[in-house]
Amino acid sequence: MLASQIVFTLFIIFFFKFIKTTLNYIGDFRRKKDLKHLPIVPFVGHKFHLTKKRTELYDYFLELSDGFKNEPFWCLWIGTIPIAIIHHCDIVDAFFTTSQHTKKSWQYNLVHPWLGSGLLISEGDKWYSRRRLLTKAYHFEILEKFNEIMNEHADLLIQKFEKLIKDKKKIEIFKESKLCTLDIICETAMGVNLESQKSTNLDYVWCVDKASKLLNDRFNAPWYWADFVYYKTEPGKEFKKCLDVLHNFTKDIILKRDAEFDDLNYESKGKFAFLDILLAAKRNDSDLTFQDIQDEVDTFMFEGHDTTASGLAWTVLLLAEYPTIQENLYREIEKELGNGNKQLTSNDLRKLKYLDCVIKESMRLYPPVPYIGRTITEDCVIGGHKFKKNDPVIIAVCSIHRDGRFFPHPEKFDPDRFLNESELNKHPYCYIPFSAGRRNCIGQKFAMMELKIILTSLVRNSKIKSSKKLNDVVKVAELTLHTIDDVYINLEPRF
Repeated sequence: MLASQIVFTLFIIFFFKFIKTTLNYIGDFRRKKDLKHLPIVPFVGHKFHLTKKRTELYDYFLELSDGFKNEPFWCLWIGTIPIAIIHHCDIVDAFFTTSQHTKKSWQYNLVHPWLGSGLLISEGDKWYSRRRLLTKAYHFEILEKFNEIMNEHADLLIQKFEKLIKDKKKIEIFKESKLCTLDIICETAMGVNLESQKSTNLDYVWCVDKASKLLNDRFNAPWYWADFVYYKTEPGKEFKKCLDVLHNFTKDIILKRDAEFDDLNYESKGKFAFLDILLAAKRNDSDLTFQDIQDEVDTFMFEGHDTTASGLAWTVLLLAEYPTIQENLYREIEKELGNGNKQLTSNDLRKLKYLDCVIKESMRLYPPVPYIGRTITEDCVIGGHKFKKNDPVIIAVCSIHRDGRFFPHPEKFDPDRFLNESELNKHPYCYIPFSAGRRNCIGQKFAMMELKIILTSLVRNSKIKSSKKLNDVVKVAELTLHTIDDVYINLEPRF
């Protein structure tokens, strides 16, 4: 009798849940009918269009955006959920110029088990107080202190490349970029020198890649969205194993730094490492817990190395494919800095105007974070379309950057387009590799300094070559933009 009652109760719950989902779906469909979209299957949405191989999805997405280029946005249905894809910069100011709609989209809930309530995902007063606290870690004077560390790891990367070439081994640019940027973020932000460039223990980097892939697969599979289902599947179990490695890694770093903290006298050294600021705040603020610190560290460890590594690797590959541009950059370095290998200063980097253009153009074509997810926080009208509270939207950075109205011949790699600053003033949001507004990337100046130091060190010492054309490289957009297969470069010493 009890079993029958339980079954009946569950049936009633699921029945009303189904009715509610159906009514919401019908309402959403009517509201979104004015948005252009591909033909859909009821309750399934565009899932059949997304069954393309993982290797085809990024290019397919760009093709779809190009097909709807005359529309400010188009609609992608994931199951019963409509997502407005914004690919015109004209209307993104609603997300960047006000305090509204700064909440991250529901997809970030799936990232929460990894990054917790760190700066990427948190919102409201918590986000504001953390942002204000951590901004001091990226003050100009603090970045100056980290210049030496960036130079050291850039030099180590060049030495490693030279040894690989001497030993007739291949250089896989994405892997080596990640190891270098991981060392830099750990020593500057966490005060710990991992020496991962010298190590063969790549568990953390491997698990970052694996977790990113598993998350991307989960985004596109509505039947995996419920935790109680997902973590019983093989992908869910794999994801949990990756999280154990990632969290133990950052936990060890925090505990080690915390044990040394009281003897460091970090303020007198003028190095306000990111982790030091959190540990100091915890000692003065009982509301900041160890879990809060771990969430921020997990966020910065991922964002501080993986996104920068993506930007570095794509720029290197572009320079390899365009030797004339590479030589123009080398001539600028030679003219402004001479032939020596002295440590690069901020003043040196400011002289390298063309390098700045090369990096900007690289991130225009291949933004490290190609999509930004947001949630509508109140009923409103954007671009002539009515949105309801909690509607999800995706700002397609990769498509905005290829808008021919602002970037003529958008598929062309042309750093010269950034020599004229007025070109960027065509619209404040036609170029947003670090997002924009209140929730822009807190570490963008850090990342640009890091990229400039590494690229200058590489180009002044070697000619970069690659046997593979970028059109033949299969691109994958997960949490960051990277490649499906290893991509190797060759180096020819200049001296």
